[in-house]
Amino acid sequence: MKKKMRIALLVCLITLACSLIFVACDSGNNTQTPSTTNEETTIIEETTEKHICSFGEWTTVKEATCTEKGEQERSCACGEKETQNIDALGHTEVVDEAIEPTCTETGLTEGKHCSVCEEILVAQETVVTLGHTEVIDAAVAPTCTETGLTEGKHCSVCETVITEQDIVNAIGHTFDNSTVTKEPDCINKGSEKATCQICGETQTFDIDALGHTVNNGTCTKCGLQTMDMTNKQIENSQKVASMSHTAYNYSDGIEINISFADEDGYSIQAPAYVKIRIDDANGNTVFEKTLIMKDSQDSVSIDFSEFSSYTTTGTIYYTVFNDYFYFDEISYETENMPWTVIVDVPELPANISYYGAFDNKQSTCKVTNISFEISRASNTLILLFTGEKTYDVNGNNYSDSCYVGWKLYDEEGYVVASGTLYTDTLAVGEKFKNAESLAYDCIEPGETYTLEILNVKY
Repeated sequence: MKKKMRIALLVCLITLACSLIFVACDSGNNTQTPSTTNEETTIIEETTEKHICSFGEWTTVKEATCTEKGEQERSCACGEKETQNIDALGHTEVVDEAIEPTCTETGLTEGKHCSVCEEILVAQETVVTLGHTEVIDAAVAPTCTETGLTEGKHCSVCETVITEQDIVNAIGHTFDNSTVTKEPDCINKGSEKATCQICGETQTFDIDALGHTVNNGTCTKCGLQTMDMTNKQIENSQKVASMSHTAYNYSDGIEINISFADEDGYSIQAPAYVKIRIDDANGNTVFEKTLIMKDSQDSVSIDFSEFSSYTTTGTIYYTVFNDYFYFDEISYETENMPWTVIVDVPELPANISYYGAFDNKQSTCKVTNISFEISRASNTLILLFTGEKTYDVNGNNYSDSCYVGWKLYDEEGYVVASGTLYTDTLAVGEKFKNAESLAYDCIEPGETYTLEILNVKY
């Protein structure tokens, strides 16, 4: 019996202790300390209430990822905690663009991946290379002056050279059938034009000057008097140190004045060659010749009638030298050279007859040469006829004039002048020279005219 009471008492004590502990945790203890007033002590009774937790802000203890949940918790001052899940974020998709394949490099299909965790969502697959698209590069045949190419290949898509084209050397010209365009003389070079048998191109080549063939001090080919100088002329030539020069235009030609001086500036006389070339405004050479200036002379002259074509403006070039001195080429611009014209004459010799009133032939002459002069003041052409009387109706011993009719045509075919030449009285076999007939006030500077000679009727 006593044993059962002890057990019951122990259970009661334990129950009481647990209740006290629970109340302390749940409600806390409200204990008032004794208060003393007027030295009297009042005892305040202890009261006990139930505890309610007050939680703080949520705190993340595990971050959520694209595929896994996160976790957050909050706490009370009493130490009690609450937890809750954070939803997974899910993937942030990014498109991986497709890459087109090339001739030599593979491509990729379109794919996807997460821009946050980089997880591949749709894998990109490899696309095989396209391979080259071959195009033939045609061979290029070489020419005389330009290289050629062998056949090659390249890709029309990426332009990669598959088979390189090799350079083929130019063939080079094959010249033949040359034609002399300018005959060389004793001093000046000539020229010839040759044609390539492959491409037809023409080129001009120099022909060396012939050099003089001297006999008794004169060249037998050109008539030029050579520098067969005396000892005094040689001595003076060796002293020449400087040269003065001027060029003047006159009505009929050009005069070049030349003087020499020794190193002290004193005048000195010496013979010299004067090599002259005159080009028109277009660079065409209208005169080229080498003259000799004797030591007794101080100038050389050029007649405008020697010009090969008309010009009023141009450049005069001249070089002065002999065996002991040489002065560099000098140029002189001119705009005042007298004008000239060109007259195309008929093929000669030509027989011209004079007919009487009844169309019976009275006489015949053979014209062997026609030249002309210009009177620039009156724009008049002076025709000069040379020939021989070959027939007279009255017999060989009968003397009478020869008659030569003529017409002058301009470049457009218009007749600008006409007339009849009357020679001196001539017997058969007698000749006439430079018999004049005039074309008055009818010519223009630089023009080309055509002369026709005709039979004459009474």
